[in-house]
Amino acid sequence: MFKSPHNGLEIIIVIPIYNEENVVSTLESLFIQRDAIHFSIEIIAIINHSISDDPFIKDHNHKTFTLLSEFAD
Repeated sequence: MFKSPHNGLEIIIVIPIYNEENVVSTLESLFIQRDAIHFSIEIIAIINHSISDDPFIKDHNHKTFTLLSEFAD
């Protein structure tokens, strides 16, 4: 999951994620744009929640982490 950046890296996009829906569709959209314009990108997704957040949010964020890990492979 943690890899060195590509030598031709042109753009780094950081996405903060807190109890978000449809994160994969956002990433797919970015890759479609990248392919249309032909540039190299790195996407860093930061998944965040507080220790005091509702357990539903924590669980959702853990599921999002798993989903994004699978998407990255």
